[in-house]
Amino acid sequence: MPLNAGTKDDLKDELGDLLFQIMFHTQMASEDGDFTLDDVIDHVTKKMIFRHPHVFGDEDGKDAKDVEERVWEAQKAKEKAQKGDDAYVLDDVTRALPALSLANKVQKRVCKVGFAYPSIDDVYKKLNEEIEELKQAESEEHIAEEFGDVLFVTALLGYHLKANPENALRDGVFKFIKRFNAVEDELGSLENASLDDMQSAWAKIKNNT
Repeated sequence: MPLNAGTKDDLKDELGDLLFQIMFHTQMASEDGDFTLDDVIDHVTKKMIFRHPHVFGDEDGKDAKDVEERVWEAQKAKEKAQKGDDAYVLDDVTRALPALSLANKVQKRVCKVGFAYPSIDDVYKKLNEEIEELKQAESEEHIAEEFGDVLFVTALLGYHLKANPENALRDGVFKFIKRFNAVEDELGSLENASLDDMQSAWAKIKNNT
């Protein structure tokens, strides 16, 4: 989470929630005899050292792009080889990631092995197809399924645009909050404001920001 995504108190609060989850699940695993907090720390430390030979070893990374496209991928290939020939391409993608980050990670991985649309225009076309399918969906289950497809392709569009979908959505949310706060300031109170009042104020704020 970027430091400008809300106040520092917000960040502290979110980190506290995250730390609580880590400690909570680790304690349950420890009581079941699966692993301890020390095991978790040891595992992530070894993984970081292994995946960053340009930092902890003799590997030379020219820049961030070279590290991502050459060094990291080479290390991940080694990890896959260690797991055996029956390992799937997406086996090591962490399922616990936030949904948009997970979608982005999956798409990056399959694109790197050649499973990708030829151009960004094809992605836009696919997105429009998914939106049309969503419009046709009727049951709640089908609507949720098609909406998930729309979000997945939207994240794919972010990959092609080189825009991280998680960060883009977060920035979009905070931009909305800032503008809606300005709408409240403009109207003084929302208690007696009509939709037309709010939309008019929104348009004014948007034009000035």
